[in-house]
Amino acid sequence: MVAQSKLAGGVALSVIALALAIREKGQKDAESACSLNSQYTPEKKKGQDKKVAINNDFLERFMRLFRIIVPGLWTPEVAYALLVAGLLTARTTFDITILHMMTSIERAIGSRKDFVHHLSRFLLVMLPVSVVNCLLKYGQTELSLRFRTRLSTYLYTKYLHEYTYYKVSNLDTRITNPDQLLTVDVERFATSVADLYSNVTKPLLDISIYAYKLAGTIGLSGPTTMLSYLVGSGVFLTWLRQPTGRFTIAEQRLEGNYRFVNARLITHSEEIAFYHGNKREHAILQSSYDALVHLIRQAQQFRFSISVVDNIIAKVYHNVPVMTPNGDVLVPSLSFKVLSYCSLRDQILYPNTADDSTDDADLLGLLQLVQLEYLADGTSEILLLFYHAPQFAILDECTSAVSVDVEGLMYSYCKKQNITLFTVSHRQSLWKYHDYVLQFDGRGAYSFREIQQSDMALGS
Repeated sequence: MVAQSKLAGGVALSVIALALAIREKGQKDAESACSLNSQYTPEKKKGQDKKVAINNDFLERFMRLFRIIVPGLWTPEVAYALLVAGLLTARTTFDITILHMMTSIERAIGSRKDFVHHLSRFLLVMLPVSVVNCLLKYGQTELSLRFRTRLSTYLYTKYLHEYTYYKVSNLDTRITNPDQLLTVDVERFATSVADLYSNVTKPLLDISIYAYKLAGTIGLSGPTTMLSYLVGSGVFLTWLRQPTGRFTIAEQRLEGNYRFVNARLITHSEEIAFYHGNKREHAILQSSYDALVHLIRQAQQFRFSISVVDNIIAKVYHNVPVMTPNGDVLVPSLSFKVLSYCSLRDQILYPNTADDSTDDADLLGLLQLVQLEYLADGTSEILLLFYHAPQFAILDECTSAVSVDVEGLMYSYCKKQNITLFTVSHRQSLWKYHDYVLQFDGRGAYSFREIQQSDMALGS
């Protein structure tokens, strides 16, 4: 007996140590994935990544909505909630009754006595069980529908009051999708609240009824031990599963990145085709997909490992769902930032890759040719032009952010490289680098002529 106790204690310690190691590895992998800022992911500023939690702010907002869907004690919503609770109690009672009946049937099969009697009892109880299950489903659906009706009525009253709908659509940009909020989101919220009520009530009723039945059979120490183990193992398993949420966040982020690079390929298909960027875009898509697959495999390995520990620890009582509330903060405060999906070096080399034999010193030399060691806005296009040296280039206000002398160095270098330039600009100082001018008068007329020496004396 002592040896068995020591063996059981050793196994328990081994399981706990294994669980801690699995959680530690999962936590590191999840945090690494969440902090990943690839060339497709904008790096968040400190304070922007607001963590979602059941705090005072969450409870306050939930109670404001709850007072709308359940405005008082003597309401149909409370009546249906009590009906659902009663039906849940009846179903648990029937479960216990059926368990006793199945035991009696098994004994009757072994002893070959009263088998028909016990089987008849089992068949008779199936009718009320079926009725209870159907009524329970109906009550949950009706409760959800009444919650939705209350909230929709309240929101439409506010939405259609004194041209609020016009202000939301045309004057206030904080809400960009009122149609979805008033339809899909309201339905999901009502269904979630009804499901939350059932998922919380059912385990509490099950625990109370089973504890009462056990206390009457084996005394109070039995249910006390069981409930203590249940609470302790539940808290421990919830703590073990914490990295799952981080994995989910990282997975959704990489899924968004993967969708973005596919959408980007469609949006910029003309430019990519012009630069023959097929191979580079294929590498970008493959890199995004590989990162997503790697993360999904890590998440699946963690979930598999935790499920093994879960089945060991929660084997005594496995009917308590562990719920993680989904309260994703979409846009707490909107800020706008223009980013690039890759570095300046990648933009200059495109569609070539960083693996190509191009030294940073060569790129720096291109900058120094035109005194652009420190870039101004819009001059990355000039570097792209210098590096690829095409036969011709169309430049649209590309020198508006640089001085006239630097502008001259740029155009002089292009002429030395025999690059034919088509320039769109308001600066007449650029005429001396061109042979012809197409000029619009702003009233529908235009003129196309050769640039004369006298035109260059007019300045900028």
